[in-house]
Amino acid sequence: MHRAKQIAPRGNFGSRLELCFVPRFPARPLCGEQDLAKVIRNTVVDRRQVQYPDLTNRLPSQHESVTVPLAAVDLRPGYSVFEANIWGMLFYGGPGRREVWR
Repeated sequence: MHRAKQIAPRGNFGSRLELCFVPRFPARPLCGEQDLAKVIRNTVVDRRQVQYPDLTNRLPSQHESVTVPLAAVDLRPGYSVFEANIWGMLFYGGPGRREVWR
């Protein structure tokens, strides 16, 4: 909780978008815990001339999952997060409203 307060901006967060994809009944892990960060580093996507997820921050891990804080660099100052686990679950959370046309 303390770390989240340091990273997240203060004030009203407004609307947000959260997406989660997970296999219905995973029979076994897709990869080992020790390999998960490596899989994320090797699976970046170029979007809007930046890589997603942004891997300039360290990748904190906990039991069976790895989290990428500030995953969408082009959404700053909005806070975004990407998480993946060994069972195939992928989660993204970030600001839901943004003015695209300027």
